Amino acid sequence: MIKELDYSIKDYKEVKYWLKFIEKNELATTDTDSHMNYFIHKNKIIFNKKINKNIKLIYCDTTFGTCCDYWKCSQSRRLNEEYESILCGYYEKDKFTERFLNDEIEKNILENKILFIVFDFLDYGLDDDIKTHNEYVPHTCSLLLIPNKEKYEAYYINSHGKDLQKYTSYDFKLSNKKKRTINYEHPVDLMFIGTFIKFMNKNHKVNINYDYSEKHNYFGADYQSGDNYGICFIFPYLIWYYFGKYYNKSRYICYKDNKYEVKSNREMLLNGNLTECMQGYLVELNKNYKEIYIKSMLSQNYNRKYYVNKLNKVLEKSKSYFVKRLLNVFMPFFSQGLELET
Repeated sequence: MIKELDYSIKDYKEVKYWLKFIEKNELATTDTDSHMNYFIHKNKIIFNKKINKNIKLIYCDTTFGTCCDYWKCSQSRRLNEEYESILCGYYEKDKFTERFLNDEIEKNILENKILFIVFDFLDYGLDDDIKTHNEYVPHTCSLLLIPNKEKYEAYYINSHGKDLQKYTSYDFKLSNKKKRTINYEHPVDLMFIGTFIKFMNKNHKVNINYDYSEKHNYFGADYQSGDNYGICFIFPYLIWYYFGKYYNKSRYICYKDNKYEVKSNREMLLNGNLTECMQGYLVELNKNYKEIYIKSMLSQNYNRKYYVNKLNKVLEKSKSYFVKRLLNVFMPFFSQGLELET
């Protein structure tokens, strides 16, 4: 039986312990058939029966480099070909299966499923600080597709939140020392998601609502503001936990002997509150963060940008403390079935 998430940690292990554990067990791998992906598939049982039955988990490793030259084209045969060839993985019972991403999305939308897609972008950014050569660094993000009457709503979550808006250019590696920079009107992440969803709507039996606004993209506090270790791999799984557990039911945040209601994820998302929804997933990891989040909930003249910046500063100042607490809360949960070192 799976143990539930536990915030009452007494024996805190150091960040370096968890980094070593993550590396040893390949928990940050971009391989779609992995412990983390199998774990969230197998343990949907922690959600209510309806969500357990209706949520479909899809895992996809892909690249920007093969399609970045075609994003500016209003119509591109090559871009369509690239999107038609993206593979994804998923589990049917305990069997891992691969299929084309576009076909799997269409199939599940026609069955009115809730889709939770983990994207591992293998060449998310080019690290040119390395003296000998340019090297791509990966990054993990999430795409949520939820049914809403006769259409679907898309929500894209990058743990960098508001900071992803800075990255409107993509460095394409030409050689170990040379690169070509391509500039875009919108952030690189959104160029991929926007053109992919446009491709899906045009070529498949789907109707997915998406645009470049904060309604459909998480521009909230940067989850990794104080993260100097690069633990982006864990955030889609953290989101999976809260997204599924509170998809159609509210929850309560306790603070100073008071209880504050947070509406269900579905209600918050459909009402245009993606930012507040995702920011609420971190409240139990930092006392100061929780206090500001509750103040934002109670504000009579709520200003989203103001509170996003306030929450972001808390994460930035907490640095290793936040990373340490996050790893000590979530890694024992996600590593069930693996042997922890003493």
